[in-house]
Amino acid sequence: MQVTVGGVLSIPWLIHLSRAICLFLRMMVHSHLTGFKIPSVSLSSTSGDQVDVSKLSGLAVIFCYPPVKSRVHLPYELLSDADLKFTKALKLSTFEWQGKKLIKRLALAVEDGQITKVWYPVFPPNANAKEVVAWLATKN
Repeated sequence: MQVTVGGVLSIPWLIHLSRAICLFLRMMVHSHLTGFKIPSVSLSSTSGDQVDVSKLSGLAVIFCYPPVKSRVHLPYELLSDADLKFTKALKLSTFEWQGKKLIKRLALAVEDGQITKVWYPVFPPNANAKEVVAWLATKN
């Protein structure tokens, strides 16, 4: 691989380096979360109940995705952070879409209210659950 062209970094090398730096920076965005104690935040469940995520006992995995209730039909309840209380409390990344602020995809492993693992960025989105299941298999 030729790194320089006439003493200047070649365009393909710059693109590769730029992508690597962007990926590293995206991964570091949520590095502050590992070991973080979840603050008391109540979220609405699709069953109508309120769930305080700081009170989850044992091991729980929290998948943080933009609105999915209308797109997927899951066999379990979903929690809503429509007012972004949870997102703000953990300083999670957001983006703007159609005039709404939404959370960027990530997953958190939480043990007795403390974050033990963070998956971010989530890409491709359809691979995240497999990554989490593989990690869970190492916990046994």
